[in-house]
Amino acid sequence: IEGSEVLENFRDTNFVTVANHPYGHLDGLATIAMVGAVRSDYKVMANFVLGLIDTISMHFIAVNPFRKGKPDAAAMESIKAALAHIDAGHPFGFFPAGAVSDPKLKGLNFAVADREWKPSTVRMIKKAGVPVIPIYFSGQNSWFYNFLGMISWRLRTLRIPREIVNKRGKTVYMRFGQPVMPTEMDKIESTKELAAFLRAKVY
Repeated sequence: IEGSEVLENFRDTNFVTVANHPYGHLDGLATIAMVGAVRSDYKVMANFVLGLIDTISMHFIAVNPFRKGKPDAAAMESIKAALAHIDAGHPFGFFPAGAVSDPKLKGLNFAVADREWKPSTVRMIKKAGVPVIPIYFSGQNSWFYNFLGMISWRLRTLRIPREIVNKRGKTVYMRFGQPVMPTEMDKIESTKELAAFLRAKVY
């Protein structure tokens, strides 16, 4: 862990976190473990599968990332719940890509990185009007997981449980960056530009 001391400045102050998403469920669990140790009222918007685990469901506001098209009633309720949590003075965490990072061809090699961040999530972050703490996870899932992703997202999703188990005995690196203040974000009017700005802060 690097830079987690930044959280000490936010023991009594509201904030949101934004993070890249290279592993899947592991990212959500690690974020809850680290940030939740400082702020027990911290919650994360996460895949509904994590919300099905009774012992940790209180830490998540669940969404279904596999639904296509406009948000349905359940998705809108999740968005309202997240904004209400922040408005009430509690910290909240987002993985704005909305999905696990994808392999992309970079020169002659494949590099794993988040896809473009969801505009709807970025608008929520700006609307919250609180400091944003960027979190970066280094590393990636197995080559086989990423290979499956190039064939079908469904096959890749089925592999996720195995990708949690195979991290046993390995080290995941998590870095906290310097907060981005609301006044800094207010200078950026375009949602697309703000998404790129915050994504760059994470990376």
